[in-house]
Amino acid sequence: MTTTNHAIAFVALTLGGTLVAQSDWQLHGGAAPVRLVGPETVTLDGPRAQRQQLPAGDWRVHFGVDALGQPGALAFVVPDAARVRLATERAGAVVSHALDPNGVGWTELAGPDTVRTTGAPDAGDYRIAATVDGDASCGLVARFRSANEFYALLVDATRREVRLERRLGDKPLVLATAPLPTAAGKTRALALQVHGFRLHAFLDGESVLQVFDGAIQRGAYGVCWRGKAPTFASVVVSPPASPRASCAAVADGSTAIALHASTPMSPGHAWFVELALDRPHPLVPLDANGIEPWLLQPPAAPQAMLCDWKGSLGAAALGEVPSDGKVTARLQWPDRPGVRRLGAMARFVFVTSDGAAVGGVSPAVRVEFQANRSR
Repeated sequence: MTTTNHAIAFVALTLGGTLVAQSDWQLHGGAAPVRLVGPETVTLDGPRAQRQQLPAGDWRVHFGVDALGQPGALAFVVPDAARVRLATERAGAVVSHALDPNGVGWTELAGPDTVRTTGAPDAGDYRIAATVDGDASCGLVARFRSANEFYALLVDATRREVRLERRLGDKPLVLATAPLPTAAGKTRALALQVHGFRLHAFLDGESVLQVFDGAIQRGAYGVCWRGKAPTFASVVVSPPASPRASCAAVADGSTAIALHASTPMSPGHAWFVELALDRPHPLVPLDANGIEPWLLQPPAAPQAMLCDWKGSLGAAALGEVPSDGKVTARLQWPDRPGVRRLGAMARFVFVTSDGAAVGGVSPAVRVEFQANRSR
């Protein structure tokens, strides 16, 4: 073989290996951006988006806020040549108010921490979010009444921690702390939500701290920093975002599919997997417990298959919701001629611990089973 042929063969093998390691992603959800963080950082703009040729590896999915709230973040491994399907319930864009970080209308207080605030002093429940360049020590302020009365989300780059603080008097009270994760890109996204007694802090789209505190009920909002002023690329105020479910299916080309979901359901709920057909159907009558009443008729919903104790959909297709709300199922499509290569919509159904009522469901995501490669 000549030198040229050796070079062509090497390039072909290299390109072939690259193609095998690529994955195909699809998003069906709300009108909000979805940030994928893994071997590279990618943004999908909802409600529908597709991205091909993404590398295999460990990925985290951070869903943006839409009109119905914020779907929970997901984390999973994407194998070579996988198909990834992401789903949230359909929703419009969130109604928000963008603030000019360098515009007029801000009130600035100097001190160990510089605080800049704006907004009505009687504002009660809201979510303030900002994007800041670099790994700076800075934060967000909520329910600001005076220099000695407010809440703050602080990113401390020196101590490498995130803090929620309450200022009532000369000295701050630390309500909660967490380690500061490494920035996934050149910017950080911060968000602080105050809703009743609940204070909820987010960093780069992921929940990091959450506490209950009712000392301060109303006040303005703003930003803060220590030392040199950072560059805030954007500051946005919007209504509080309720947590809601998200779902993802990861198929590696075999008869097995990994199904992942994040749910706001409380720990202790039981869950199982349901397969259904994706077609219009009449409104399903449900009783007060969320269960279709027994009318001596076939189910009104176009249901295809339910998980059962025999493991018809795999041995890991039912379980109990853990404390973090993240559930994972491993589905195994029955290897039978009548159903081989067929597809369906899959979702998690959440049932109360006593089995008396359906507490909720996850969004349905498309699953596509393929024939066993050995055939």
